[in-house]
Amino acid sequence: MRQVTLVMLYGPKPDGLSHLITGCQKQIVEIFGDRFEPYDMHQVHATLVSLRQVPGSAGANLNFERYRGKQAIMDFSGLLNFFRFGGHFPFQVQIGGFEKRDYPFTSQGQTPHERSFSLLGNEIAIALMAGWPVRKRPNGVEEKYPLLLDEMRRSFQKFNILHKYHAGVTDLDNDFYFRLGSICQPDSFLRERVESTVKRFLSEVKPVIIEINASDVYLASFQNETLLPSSTEVWSVGDSRVTPAFIRDLYKESPQSSLQA
Repeated sequence: MRQVTLVMLYGPKPDGLSHLITGCQKQIVEIFGDRFEPYDMHQVHATLVSLRQVPGSAGANLNFERYRGKQAIMDFSGLLNFFRFGGHFPFQVQIGGFEKRDYPFTSQGQTPHERSFSLLGNEIAIALMAGWPVRKRPNGVEEKYPLLLDEMRRSFQKFNILHKYHAGVTDLDNDFYFRLGSICQPDSFLRERVESTVKRFLSEVKPVIIEINASDVYLASFQNETLLPSSTEVWSVGDSRVTPAFIRDLYKESPQSSLQA
């Protein structure tokens, strides 16, 4: 069956971000060669929260059943109102420029430098690049890193939508993460080499600050979880023609596409 997820920046990217993604992919290719399968720039995206439903259900959230043992029907009306009228946008995210030093936050117990790039998995490893929400103090000098994404993801529970990385009640996930591609059977030596190389590359670049608006958040109806452009359809949550009924139809084998220009 088709599933649905909420993603950010699917499709065209700001120039600074696209250059950074290309730079990281180039570093990986130089080490792994054709064992690395880079994602197409259009396909690269940041996941906000999954809207996967329990197969055969009428909109029950898969993560709530899987991690909390709860049958919870997703409230798409409340979700759309959150994006359109909640006042949560715009916000800014910093990608790159995280030096090898202490910061006023950690991610999964690690510094942002360590978490800025990693390989996830063994037989097929996913290359992940991460950034975090940032906010300038009024004097424009000192930076703050608010738990904005974690709070937003936690808010979705009000609409019976559980974030995968909030499986535990006290779990925290403030990461703005991208999948850059996959690597077939990376050995431990090359794995360590590529992680240290890309982390160093990301720490030495000028930070890229991206502004995220509600129009940058998309509902994606997909068959392949990598969101291949050939089998994925997306609609902005800011499009007033997107309704709860429209979202429910996205889980069907042939999602409606009447909103496409």
